[in-house]
Formats: sequence, C-alpha cells, structure tokens
Amino acid sequence: MNSLKKSLYEGYKAAAEMVIPDLKDSNFLETGMLTKDEFTLSCNKLIQTDPSWSWMRVGECLIKKRILCNKIQLEQDINADEDINVYKLKNETLKNETLKTEEDESDIESDDFLADFENQDLVLNDVATAEIDYENMSKNHYYNISITYDQYYRTPRIWFEGTDGGGGLLTQNEIYSDFMVEYIKVSLTLEVHPILNMNCISVHPCKHAFAMQKMFAFELEKKEASEVKIEDYLVHFLKFASCVIPQLEFDNSTI
Repeated sequence: MNSLKKSLYEGYKAAAEMVIPDLKDSNFLETGMLTKDEFTLSCNKLIQTDPSWSWMRVGECLIKKRILCNKIQLEQDINADEDINVYKLKNETLKNETLKTEEDESDIESDDFLADFENQDLVLNDVATAEIDYENMSKNHYYNISITYDQYYRTPRIWFEGTDGGGGLLTQNEIYSDFMVEYIKVSLTLEVHPILNMNCISVHPCKHAFAMQKMFAFELEKKEASEVKIEDYLVHFLKFASCVIPQLEFDNSTI
C-alpha cells in the first residue's frame, strides 16, 4: 500500500509540476519560497562561498562530490565518551574513598593511583585503536550531494548518492544504515533524482518553505529586511539541512 501511495503521489507531483506556472514574484521572507532565477543566483553565491560546490547542470543542479559519512566515527566518539565518563566516575569515587583513609595507608593509595592511570591508558588505547580501525578505506561510505530546484514546493531539494570506498553504488539497506532511523521514510525518502535519473535519498521538501520562513524571521529579529539577501538563501538552507544529516559534513559555507 505504501508503495502504491508513493507511486500515485509521484505521478501527481510530476503532472502538477508540468502545469504549475513558474513563481515570478520574490517573497522569500514571507513564504520561504524562491523563484528559479533566485535559485540560480543563490547557487552562484554558494559556489563563491564554498568552491567545492559546482554546477552539474547550470541553473538546475549543484553537486558536491565524495563527502565521507562519519556515522561510525560519531558512534565511536559516543562510546569513547561513555568509557571516559565511566572512568571519571570511578576516579571520583576512588578520590572520595582516599580522603577517608588513614595517613598510614599511603602505600595502598599509591598503588590505587597507579592502577587508575593503567585504567586510563586502557581507555585511551581503545579510543586510538577504534580510530585506526575506522581508517580502513574499504569500509568507508561516501556521498555525492546535489541540490535541485523543486517546482512543486518552490524550494531547493537536497539529494544524497551513496558509494563505497571503491566507487561502487551502495545498496538501499547500506544507505538506510547511514541515516538516523527516525528520519527514514519520514523526512528522508528514496526517490528518483530528476537529473541523475536514479534512486537517491532526499530530504523531502514539504516542510522546507516553512523552515526557511522561520529561519528568515529569526534573522529579521537581528537585521533590517534589506540586510537579509536572497543570495544567501542556500547558505541558510544548508544550515537547516546539515541539522537533519549530521553524519555528513557538507556545509562549509559562511554568511
């Protein structure tokens, strides 16, 4: 049923995009939407800000290639932090117990102190080993990231094409494993890329305009309307998208 609904929705959306007139008037501050010309203008500004982006097809699609997925590294960092926190808790407990001992137990305290450092070395060694294991290039996943203009929602849309260390395309399950479970099939969907004509993961654009309008409203609290430029639209957009996909560090832009 879900696949039938998806097919019906995609068919309806494709048909609607053929008859929906282009957005002509600029009202991005009020609606979060932008015109095709504004999309092109903002893309060019993004390329100037971060030259690792380039046109795949001028006016239609930007691309940034081979971004390392650091999900494994993030998980290892979390595990390492947990190990270090356990060590710190044990260390604090040991210090409290030491304060209650008699002065003539100094030798025992010294042994505990040395044992403490041995435990710390084990934790640090485990972290270092994990980092070395992660450097096995054959296990790394990379993503080519592209941005297109969505005619139906009149916003940018961001896409992720996954490859392994050798450049081969990732399977659907491998791609899903790289992204947060709560976003799969909700904010993130697997759909046909309009330029590549292949299935890619994409952040669904149905809430993009709303999110961007809220972001611009926040900017207007600090700046005059004339200071919030349409050229910076994609720079703001990437800040929003990178929050959904923290395991891919694709945003190096600045305002």
